[in-house]
Amino acid sequence: MEGSINLIEDKKYNIKLYPLYKSLSWDLLFYYAISFIFLTRY
Repeated sequence: MEGSINLIEDKKYNIKLYPLYKSLSWDLLFYYAISFIFLTRY
């Protein structure tokens, strides 16, 4: 019983963190795209 409660709390915590991880990954993708364009241009 206690293990399932901890599992549910862990899932709720991960759900709260997911938008942060997603925004950081898109930012990193944007950074690499811009740096690639810059490095190939000059």
